[in-house]
Amino acid sequence: MDNVLVRADAWLWHLLNVSVGAAVFLVTILYVTPGTFSLELPIGGVDPFYALVLLSVLYFGWAVADLWRWYTGGDVL
Repeated sequence: MDNVLVRADAWLWHLLNVSVGAAVFLVTILYVTPGTFSLELPIGGVDPFYALVLLSVLYFGWAVADLWRWYTGGDVL
């Protein structure tokens, strides 16, 4: 029974990571559109939209790859 609980916990962990990546990407697209916020630095203005989109896509891709690696491994239910 302990093994089943550990595997279910791992499944939920990976699923949560994928969901968070998708949610951050969606929220970035909906609420932080380009030009909404701008940081004025001495060298020029910086729009955080592009950095947030890049980071959320990278995180989502990493989470999906980690889920796939875990799923195709021998530790799945």
